[in-house]
Amino acid sequence: MAGDAVGSFPDGAAENYFVALQELVNKVHEKWVDGPYPFNDLAIADVQEFLTLLERACPRSPERDRRPN
Repeated sequence: MAGDAVGSFPDGAAENYFVALQELVNKVHEKWVDGPYPFNDLAIADVQEFLTLLERACPRSPERDRRPN
């Protein structure tokens, strides 16, 4: 774990997780409500909004970009 960023995942792991989560949500929604549930679309919008707010709160600076990870 030395040298890894906190919360880092192997390449593709996050995408695989969300694909599996979407499949699960669709199956549950199909059984109880009928039809797929657009979880990923909603999650993507939430992530984009969060990142926009985070960037506004913590603007990049040359000093911060030079710090070691």
